[in-house]
Amino acid sequence: AGTVMGTPDYMSPEQASGTPADFRSDIYSLGVVLFEMFTGRLPFTGEKVMSVILGHLQKQPPVPRRLNPAIPPDLDAVILRCLDKNPRKRYQEVGDVLDALSNVSSGSEAA
Repeated sequence: AGTVMGTPDYMSPEQASGTPADFRSDIYSLGVVLFEMFTGRLPFTGEKVMSVILGHLQKQPPVPRRLNPAIPPDLDAVILRCLDKNPRKRYQEVGDVLDALSNVSSGSEAA
């Protein structure tokens, strides 16, 4: 109790603030990984750990497409939804993320 565990770069806002976290925290962390995979950088950076944590708590992530214009708009939306500060606005199940990513992939293949 009272202990925060995790890697600050991938920590959800609820983990960073020490409030109860559930599987939606993992969806947030997946959003960080997706952001990093498609942009080549993390959404929140800083010289000190606290700067990174405050980014997760207080700042909106950069729009991935602004960092990598090759990202399809639908993928941009998936990443940003995973990174929503409010767990209720994120995908509610990992299967929903998979479905959304499959739809993006299908759309990319058709183009």
